Amino acid sequence: MFETYTIQKILSQSKTARDVYDSLKERGFTHILYDINYVFGNMSTFSGQEKARFSVFQKRHLELMNTEQERYYLYRVLDGSAADVE
Repeated sequence: MFETYTIQKILSQSKTARDVYDSLKERGFTHILYDINYVFGNMSTFSGQEKARFSVFQKRHLELMNTEQERYYLYRVLDGSAADVE
């Protein structure tokens, strides 16, 4: 996964990082792959609030699996028991 429309819609409708996690799990997502330029960089269309919410979500609910060229990041969405911190 990572196309901007879906994650941006989830981020805008969520109040917390846990809401983002729950929404992704409900949709069956297990991993997230993204280009940092489109999330946090100059090509991002995320609002400041969406970037902040995604950052918290990433820290609490994702595990880095791989990175390439310090641009592309592959994360695993943690299981509920591992992600129950909010």
